Amino acid sequence: MIKDEEDGKILYFAYGSNMHWGDWSRWCEKEGENPKGLVEIGVGWLPDYSLLFHYHSTGRNGGAADLSKIAPGSAAPGVLFEVDPRTLQVIDKKEGHPNYYRRVWVEVMTPDGEMVRAITYLVVPERVSENHIAPTGEYVDLIRTGLTQRDLPVSDLENAVADGGMHFPIKDIFVYGTLREGEVRHN
Repeated sequence: MIKDEEDGKILYFAYGSNMHWGDWSRWCEKEGENPKGLVEIGVGWLPDYSLLFHYHSTGRNGGAADLSKIAPGSAAPGVLFEVDPRTLQVIDKKEGHPNYYRRVWVEVMTPDGEMVRAITYLVVPERVSENHIAPTGEYVDLIRTGLTQRDLPVSDLENAVADGGMHFPIKDIFVYGTLREGEVRHN
């Protein structure tokens, strides 16, 4: 769903430095843009995706965050923001859309289990390296702060920084009825 389509507002899912208000504000100030168009809605999870550092950003002097669709059981944490069309243009500029990151529609899960349609940014395929590209400590700290300020886990980030490969933070599922241990469909 597109939130509040009548007034031009859309949802944006941030998973990297844009979760960090200070970094976003500094960039906007440097560019003469208004940072207040990025309005936080709450946290979210992007199912089947995991964080990777396989793109070199000259602006960040090292690896920059990207999400990669890997498999069921993974879910990338992030923040949902409401943005107007002008703010979306500002994010496009910051992300280097369409030359470095491309805008894509994704389905994000909210804490109450609702799936919402949002825009996020993924590295364009021709910029993706086959190898891990280490991010700077400063950049990692921006992302870590954005996650911890919202009580989101940092395990996906730590795994990506260490180049741990695919990461599946969802290790358990809840079952009921005949799927329970000892019942006919348990196996």
